[in-house]
Amino acid sequence: MVDKCFTISNRKIAAEWKPHPKFSGVAMAEIDFEKGNGWRSFIVKVDALKSISPHIHEDEIEFHFVVSGSGSARRGKETIEYWPGDIYKIPRKIVHEISAGNEGIELFSIFVKE
Repeated sequence: MVDKCFTISNRKIAAEWKPHPKFSGVAMAEIDFEKGNGWRSFIVKVDALKSISPHIHEDEIEFHFVVSGSGSARRGKETIEYWPGDIYKIPRKIVHEISAGNEGIELFSIFVKE
């Protein structure tokens, strides 16, 4: 699952896909622009019917922009359906997880230090 670029809105962006160190069936490509300015960003691919298990970010707000595919997210006690073009915010210190649908899901994720 490692290649050197991906496409968002018909724009090629150079990055390297790497398997997620904790979650099977999940790959991430870090985008380096503005790195070190209090935020970081990734494209995240979750394979069909795979999940990013419940976890928490103590000092970061997380934003998800659904690029393609579908799935759902649990944010605290709330479940949200994810569809292409949707944007969601996950506040810091909130347990959350992402589950991909039948075709998988691709997210543009931004993490902002608070």
